[in-house]
Parts: sequence; structure tokens; C-alpha cells
Amino acid sequence: MDKEDSMLGNNAQEKSAADYLSLGYEQEIMGDYEKALQYYQKAIQLNPQQPTWVFASLANLLLQQAKFDGAQAAYLNLIALQPDNADAYRGLAQCKTSLGDHTGAIQSYQKAMELNPQQPVWVFTSLGNLLLLEGKIDEAEAAYKAAIKLHSDNADAYRGLAQCQTYQGNNLAALKNYQKAIELNSQQPVWVFTSLGSLLFQQKHYLEALNVYHEALKLQADNEAAYRGLAQCQTQQGDYAAAIESYQKTIELNPQQPVWVFTSLGNLFFQQHEMDEALNAYNQAIKLYPNAPEVYQQKGEFFEQNGELEQAIACYRRSLAIKPQSYLAEKLALLSQWQETQQQRPLILENLPIAIPKLPQEPNNADAFREKGDLEAAVESYRTELKLNPNLIEGYIGLGEVLVELGKLEEAIVCYQQGLEINPKSPEIYAHLGNAQQQLGKGYLQAAMESYEQAIALQPDYLQVYHQALAIKPDAPEIYLQLGDALARKKLLTQALFFYQTAFMVQPKNAAISFKIGQVLDRQGYWEEAMEYYTHAVENHPQEPEYNYHLGRMLEKQQKLEEAKYYYQQATILDNQSELYYSALGDICLKNDAWLSAAVTAYNRAREINPNSANLDQKLGEVFVKLGKAVKS
Repeated sequence: MDKEDSMLGNNAQEKSAADYLSLGYEQEIMGDYEKALQYYQKAIQLNPQQPTWVFASLANLLLQQAKFDGAQAAYLNLIALQPDNADAYRGLAQCKTSLGDHTGAIQSYQKAMELNPQQPVWVFTSLGNLLLLEGKIDEAEAAYKAAIKLHSDNADAYRGLAQCQTYQGNNLAALKNYQKAIELNSQQPVWVFTSLGSLLFQQKHYLEALNVYHEALKLQADNEAAYRGLAQCQTQQGDYAAAIESYQKTIELNPQQPVWVFTSLGNLFFQQHEMDEALNAYNQAIKLYPNAPEVYQQKGEFFEQNGELEQAIACYRRSLAIKPQSYLAEKLALLSQWQETQQQRPLILENLPIAIPKLPQEPNNADAFREKGDLEAAVESYRTELKLNPNLIEGYIGLGEVLVELGKLEEAIVCYQQGLEINPKSPEIYAHLGNAQQQLGKGYLQAAMESYEQAIALQPDYLQVYHQALAIKPDAPEIYLQLGDALARKKLLTQALFFYQTAFMVQPKNAAISFKIGQVLDRQGYWEEAMEYYTHAVENHPQEPEYNYHLGRMLEKQQKLEEAKYYYQQATILDNQSELYYSALGDICLKNDAWLSAAVTAYNRAREINPNSANLDQKLGEVFVKLGKAVKS
């Protein structure tokens, strides 16, 4: 005897389906859904022609018990009996969702809404979730907005809306909606925090992003996405040691990281002068992604900045073989040229056009003795000449050179110092003096450095002196910067870039160095790269109007007009006497009809600074023509 019979008594088999319905309803009220299901099913078995509420109860109970196939069949039976039952379609949608039939679930939710628009808020969020999964972003957005209209404090709807807006590229709106979701319910999935952190990072709100990633790690201590984001924020804040730890933790959690994680880690090690670790990071990336051109490019840049040009060229060639890029091809050509220049550096430096021509000299006995190799006789000859003409600068230089050749360095130093008494503004004598002091060794290196600095101050384009100075202080960013300036003045831009980047490696937060690199890249037409360095300059020294102006220029070239306008405005705020900055602001405002009044203001201010500019009058005329058209329309 089964348990239904025992509950109904010995005459159970004579009982009707109605008795089973009563028992089913009673068990459902008591919360024993398993028994309720059995009774309802027995009732339907005895009499399939049951009221619709029986099928509804059966379907709902099966759904609660996660018996989705049975529930789906029950809802379909109910719909066959009652085709306009919105609740049945809603339940059917839940079953189809659980069974993976997203298209069917979407159609069922939409049918439920069609039959009865007054659905619970969760129906709209569930529909939004399904539409989002199917890539129907605009429809999903509409569903989430409908949910918010019904229930303005529904955190799930704000979360889904933020996802849609992220896909649509509306990052500011997405950011605000993720924040709203967290405000309404702080117990969000960890991915909400990492998504919010990513959006804050994109908006350059690095400290806020950092805090959000820390919140994510409180929720899930082994979340690799949070560590990745944390590392990016720490890098932007200049906390390179912490960033390295975060990237390493990410890789420890999952070695199959995106390629940029390894290249970023390698770059950080390079900035910390941990060359072996940097190279290891790049090699890890190559092992995982042997056909990723960006890895070879990054490794090539590592070798280039480390002065290992042959390896750099090999990496660039490998990158180009995988994916041709005009920028990299041009860079490779320039680097090959630079390598050739480096190999011939002594000859190149000797023949570079410098502002100090060799002093004219008449043939004399000292020169003849030097040519014959009779250096002692040359010394005596120079001394004789200087007794006859103590103001002969080239005599002191020549005598000093011979004394250096003889190894009489201290005498040479005295000789050069005597020459400086005659002409204290001779960069050539300072350069020779520094060379003699440098050869004397450790106790004289500071004096040699001071002599070289004097030579550079007197003649900034005296290139050979920079190389001698760098032999003493290889980590002196100011010398690399000055040498880069000298090369840039001579339009040797590739060489200048090399030394600027070397200075940047020593002082990565030096805004002036970043700006110089940006200028060279700008002149070479590498605008995206130039924009990165101009951005770096502004971040480290936001009060410099020139940096803001040039960043605005690069953004304008990228058609990022709103951002460009902001930086032009900053430039005018920081320097309100620059016609150039106001003209640039006017030019960009002229490109957007909504900004025409701002264009008038900017051009008028520029004309106040330069009232004789016909160009400004012409531009103002253009604005007024546009304004007239706008008024008519």
C-alpha cells in the first residue's frame, strides 16, 4: 500500500481526484512541497481535466523544487488551457532560463509583459540579464531602465544598466551606475568592484580605483583581476615596488595572464634597474604568446633603452614579421641608422657641427715635434712660445695636450688653469681640463665634472663633453637631458630621443623629460606616443601651461575635442597673456556649434593680446557666420 492510500484510508482507491487535490492543497499550505506535488500529480493522473489553478500550482511547485523539465511541461499545459495567462509565461521563462534556452526565455518574458505590463521588477531585471547575455545591449538597457522606473532603489537593475553602458562606451554613466548599485547594496559580486575600478582607472581617478580594488580583494582575496587593476593604479602613482608585487601575485594566482601583464611587469623591473628580472618577464610572455608582436616590440624597446642595439633590432624585426606596422618599420630603420652612428661615434662626434671652430694656428716648431713624436721637444717649444706670447690660448691647449700624452697630468692641469686665467670663457680649455682631471682618477672626478659642466654651460652644443661627463656620472639625468637638447637642436631627433628616454629611466617622474620626449615624438609624427608623454608631463607638473597646451594639441589630433578643449582652457588659465593658447582654444571651439560663444570669447581675448592680427579677425568672422546660421536654423 503506498503512502497516498494509507493517508486516505483503506478505501483510497475509491477516492476521487478531488480528494487528492484537497490533500495536495493541504500539504502545500503546510510547506511540504514534495508531498503536495505527489498529490497533485495523482489527481491529474485520475482526471486530466483539472482546473487551471491545479496546473499552475503543480508548475510552481516543480519550479521551486528545481525540476525544470517537469515545470516547463506543466506551464505549457497551463498555457494550452489558458493562452492569455501572463503568470504562466513568466514561470515558463524561468524554466527556460534554467535550462539554457535564453531565446525562449526572452520570448516568454516578453509575452508575459505583453499580456500584463504590470510585472514584478525582477521580471524586467531577469529579461535585461538575458538580453545582455545574448548581446542585445540596447534592448537590455531598456529593460533595466524600466526596472528602475518601477523600483528606483533596485541595485540589480543599476548593475545591469552599468554593464550595458560599458558595452556602449558610455563609461561615465556606467561608472555612476556601478557606484549607485554599490550604494544601494554593498554586497555586490566581486566583478562589480573590479569593473568599477577599471572605469575609474580609465577616467584617471587612480586613488579611487585603488580603493575599489582593495574592496574587491576583501571580498575575494585571490581575485586576479583585482590584483591586475591594483598594479595598474600603483604604477600610475609611481609606487613601482608595490605594482611589481601585485603583478607577481596575479601571475602566481594564474600564470595564463594577458600578454600586457608580463610586458608591464617587465617595464616596471626595467624602471627599477632590475634588468635580469625585466628580461625574464618579457621571456615569460614570449613563451606563452610566441606570436604576439607587442611582446617582441616591448623586448626590443628594453634592449634599445639598455643600449643593446643588435638585440633590439632583432626583436623589432621579429615583431614586424608577425605584424607589419609602419611606425615600427620606421623606428627599425632609424635604429639601424643610429646603430651605425654609434659604431662610428668617435668620427661622428669629431665632425658634428659645433659652435666652437678650431682656433686658427700658424705652423710652428711644437706642431712639427708632435708630428715626429718628439713630445719632450714639443713641450719645450710650447713653453718658449708662451714666454714670447703669454696670451696665446692655443699654446696652453697644445702644451696641455702634450703633457697629457706624456702622462704628466698634474702639470697639464696647471697649464689649462693658466689658460683659463687668460680666457675664463673658453669651453675648449674647460673640456681639456676636465679630461686631465678625469684621467687622474677618483680624487679628481668631482673637479672634472665641474669642468665639463662649465664647458657645457659655455657651449651647450659641445657634444664630446657630454660623453666624457657621462663616463663619470652615467646616471645623471640632467646631462642626458642637455645632450638630448643639443642633438635636437641639430635635428638629430632619433639620437636625441635615445638620450631623453635614458634620462626618463633615471627620473620617470621628471615632467620636463617627459615633455622633451613628447616633443621629439611629436616632430616625428608619432602622435599617440607623444600624447602619452605629454600626459605624463601634465600629471607630474599640471601648473605648466605649455604642457597643457601640447597635450590639448595631441588630443585634438585624435579627435578627442572635449578633452582637448579642457587642456587648452587650462593653458589659458595658467598663462592668460598667451595669444597662442587663446587662439588654439578658439580654433577648437569653432569646430562645435555648441561652443561658438566660447570661440568668440577666446578669439577676442587673443585679439586683446595682439590687436594687429588679421588672422584673428578672419577667424572671428568665421564664428559670426556660423552663429548667424545657427540663429536662422
